[in-house]
Amino acid sequence: VVSRKVYPALGTTWQGVGMVIEAMAKRGWDVDIWSGKGECNAEFSDLPGGRGILAGDAPTAPHAVALAALSALAQEMISNG
Repeated sequence: VVSRKVYPALGTTWQGVGMVIEAMAKRGWDVDIWSGKGECNAEFSDLPGGRGILAGDAPTAPHAVALAALSALAQEMISNG
């Protein structure tokens, strides 16, 4: 019997997005979310009030936040070696 852990749909629900934003804030990242021209955007910045450097564009805000968080974490890994 294989045990499978069920993970929440972090990139599809507002509840999931809240979890992502909270986890990223604990790591020192701020988020900006906006929409326009039929797509949603999210950007994480590692400087409070600073210019965001990593963005995610998607059809929904939860998806955009998830993409931006992945980009930010990838940048974190690169920076930390």
